[in-house]
Amino acid sequence: MANNVLPAILDVNIVQPLETSDRGDVGIPVYLQDQTTDMLDLYFLQAKTSGLLLAVDTVIDTRTVTLAPGHGLTTANSAGHILEVADTLDARFYQGKILTIAADVVTLSPPMSKIFTVADSVAGTGNPNMVEDAATGVAIDGSVTPVIFTIQPLPQQSGDITRVIMATTSDNASDLQTFGGAPALTVGMTLRAKHQNGTFTNIFTYQDNFDIAIHGFDTGVFEPKLGNAVNGFIARVTFAGQSKHGVAVRLDGALNEELQIVILELMDNTQSGNISVTFIGEGSELQG
Repeated sequence: MANNVLPAILDVNIVQPLETSDRGDVGIPVYLQDQTTDMLDLYFLQAKTSGLLLAVDTVIDTRTVTLAPGHGLTTANSAGHILEVADTLDARFYQGKILTIAADVVTLSPPMSKIFTVADSVAGTGNPNMVEDAATGVAIDGSVTPVIFTIQPLPQQSGDITRVIMATTSDNASDLQTFGGAPALTVGMTLRAKHQNGTFTNIFTYQDNFDIAIHGFDTGVFEPKLGNAVNGFIARVTFAGQSKHGVAVRLDGALNEELQIVILELMDNTQSGNISVTFIGEGSELQG
């Protein structure tokens, strides 16, 4: 692992220059360099189906996946959801938007990224829209049972999330007192980290765009142009970097760690509310 490099360097008797701060702290100067691990761009998903199996190995550059019979997916109940296929041996995975389903054949966007074998793959689907089910249009309702959208790595997967990005669409304009283009939430949605022992760290709760702005600062508003009637609101909350929170959110599937957004009320998907609210987490896989 990368954290074993420094002891190895010290063992060869290389003289290390030291720097002393104005507070008397002594440290070894370092050169910052980019990692070359795979990037992560992950939807927060409401789990819909799990434990799906492949019927045939996937083919690179095709846009179809053939599932084993009995999956229960149809265009009506799953189009717009995200299908994730994961390799249980090498931790590689694919996420694609479901376009149509004909019997056991699922048509997706984008193309398949690698060969996932029947023997060593698992699959599942999730809803990316925090306002309503992307397939059925049913409003998300966490008023009785909380609805959780999550980034949840498999046991063989791990990575650092360095920022989250939110985007909303609505028929209505956005300001600091709305949530996207909808009236402000009553309870709010909570961004939190789940730990190995089943406890959580609540990072922030968003009731309106003011909360999002004060937490992440980076926001933007899109107004309709050229006959378009849809308004947009975007926001970014960055964790990593000394000018931000200074840390990444590390997720290790072997430790059952997750990054979650919890919804505790009925979301407004009517004309007065939002059309869509979507969050993604960005970062990178860990250096091996």
